[in-house]
Amino acid sequence: MLERLGIPRALFGEVVPSGTRLGPLLAGVAADTGLNGVGVVVPAAHDTGSAVAGAPLRPGWAYISSGTWSLAASNEQGALVNEEVARHNFTNEGGAFGTTRFLKNVMGLWILESCRREWLERGASATMTTCSAGPGAIEGDTGLIFPDDARFLHPPSMLAAIADQMAESGQTMPAAPPAVAKVILDSLAHRYASVFSTIERLTPRPSTHPDHRRREPERVPEPGNGDRDGEAVLAGPVEATPSGTRRCRRSRRAASPRSPTPAHTSRATCGRPRSPEPTAASARAALRYAAIEARFTEGRTP
Repeated sequence: MLERLGIPRALFGEVVPSGTRLGPLLAGVAADTGLNGVGVVVPAAHDTGSAVAGAPLRPGWAYISSGTWSLAASNEQGALVNEEVARHNFTNEGGAFGTTRFLKNVMGLWILESCRREWLERGASATMTTCSAGPGAIEGDTGLIFPDDARFLHPPSMLAAIADQMAESGQTMPAAPPAVAKVILDSLAHRYASVFSTIERLTPRPSTHPDHRRREPERVPEPGNGDRDGEAVLAGPVEATPSGTRRCRRSRRAASPRSPTPAHTSRATCGRPRSPEPTAASARAALRYAAIEARFTEGRTP
């Protein structure tokens, strides 16, 4: 790629694996910081990469990194590159210890955060508690949307954008903030399940084990992800990035760049798995969501 763009390779350093020891801090930096004798070790090079390295994942698991934006992914032993992967807009990111994050971005909690901002501007009650605990207390269906609709990227009014999309499928957006939050969170859960189904089709071996979520601090965990498809769900560490960075630093590769990949030694913990049985209501909701998603993905990049 550099050659095609006419960019000299000499401008870049050597690409090395996570955990590689680069050497001690430069003398000037050590003097300024007082960190004499401290070595520099390559982390996973990205906050999400470090979080994945620090999460207690098992082979075959898929996971969601959920914050303002979300990603649904699985760890693979190499890049997956073919027409189907490209058509579904998946990407391959180099991970720690020779793994590859096979992932797809999902809109995430940006939708809810934008609605909260509008509610607060109007003087409505829209605390994080209202938006997280409130939807769980609402029984029945409040409606569904396709979260990856481009109109949700940066609309003048997120509430108006949601109302418009729901109207197109014959739905009416509820008025109360908790009910709107339920629409958003239920729809995200369905979208995650849809992406996981695609991962199962595209990867060499299906990710049939529980998915592992990493929750950002002060973010709303999507309630009932497992309710959407009956899969077991584990709520991951609130913040796994420091754990992954420490794991890279302590790996045997830090002592020798050529040493083998270490076993997973993360102490990060997660909650108990939830494995709800699918119900008739959840099956009907899944069918309704599939019909809504199909309006946006059939004949286009899913």
